Parts: sequence; structure tokens; C-alpha cells
Amino acid sequence: MKTSTAIKRLPVAAVGATFVVLGVTIANVQASTFTYIAGVNDNFSLSNGTELSSPSASLLAFATNSGAFPSFYTNNFDDSSIDKQLFHTFTGLPSNITSATLEFRAKPNGGGSDNDAITLAFAYTGSTINPPYFVSRFGATGILPNLWDTTNYPSGQVFTLNLAALPPSQPGGVSNLLPGLNSNGFLDIRINDDTSVDYLKLTLTTSVPESSSILGLGLIGALGVVCLVRRSSSV
Repeated sequence: MKTSTAIKRLPVAAVGATFVVLGVTIANVQASTFTYIAGVNDNFSLSNGTELSSPSASLLAFATNSGAFPSFYTNNFDDSSIDKQLFHTFTGLPSNITSATLEFRAKPNGGGSDNDAITLAFAYTGSTINPPYFVSRFGATGILPNLWDTTNYPSGQVFTLNLAALPPSQPGGVSNLLPGLNSNGFLDIRINDDTSVDYLKLTLTTSVPESSSILGLGLIGALGVVCLVRRSSSV
């Protein structure tokens, strides 16, 4: 990380006085990017085996209460089973999130894949998802224009979802999950149930105020001119 320092002189007139400026701060914004990956981006390859997901305790409790665990639960990426669901939680997320994208590759496995859906959520009461949450089918009634089946998408599809401007959700869902990400610090993901998932990639951008200062100064007599020396830093 390289930091450069720029000095700017701002003339200020002062007549017959001594003028001193100290400790004036100016807010800058420093942006950082965080990336979280689950699974391996290997196009569903089983040459290295399957990769385990990591659902939180609350997400597993929801799976149990909704009847998805254990008979309809799989903890593996690249699993091509039908009537199985993937649950994963991204934890330890930063604060001050200003943008977020979720990228993943998924593939229909047959069966009743066209009614398969993705759910993004934070909290539950029994088998009920508490707001805010997002839920949408993959197929023609959801994110994609065509039926989510092996005929239309035999090799799968890479999805990139803007979590601040999500596509139309099923009733009760929201289009902007940034407030939920910032208030909870994690994200639960559920994908069901005739769809295999290759990987999940969550990318976040944060903005954190960074202070810079005007260093002050000047000793001046009559009809003199003071210069304020402003020191700013950029990354």
C-alpha cells in the first residue's frame, strides 16, 4: 500500500494580527474490498472430491425445523444429487459495507429443478424466515428467462447478484440486503433442491472515514499574509 502526501498552500489575508490554526480535520473516505469464497471454482469437477459447506447453527436449526435436515440436506459443493439442499453461511463480515455482489455457478440436475430457488437471509423463527431476506427461483418465474432445467442449461450458469439491487423477489423479499449485512455481519445462503452448486463468491466493498488535517500556522505582523498548510493523504 503506497501513501503519497500532497501539500497545498491556501492564502488567507490577515492585517495586524498573529494568526494560528491548529487541529482542523477533514474527512476522507478509504475504500477496501473483501472477498469470501466457499467451494472451488472448478466447474463441478470431482477430481479433487467435493468441498464442504459451512452453515451456521441458526441456519441448520432452520433446516431442521423446515424438514430439510437431514434427509434433504447436503453439505457438499459439486453434489449432483436431486432432492438435496445446500446451506452455507459467510461469517465475520466487515462493517460499513457500501456494495456487495454474490457470484456463483449452479447447474440443474433434473427432477423438479425448475422450481428451485436461492434464499439469502439472516434470521428465523422455527421454519419461518424473518425479514429482511431475498428469495427467488432460478427459472422463468425468477432470475432467468428460461426454464431452469437440463435442456436449457445443461452446463449450468454463472450468476452475479448485486445485493444492493436484487432482481424481483418472491412476496415478502427485499431488493437491498446491505442494511442486513451491516447489522448482522454474516449472510446465510440456501439453494434447493435439484441444483448443484460449484462455488460461492461474496465480494464486499467498505468505506471507512480517514482523517486528514490542516496543520496550522502563522506568525504575522501588520499587512502580512498567512498560508494555511493543508496535508492530505491518499492511498
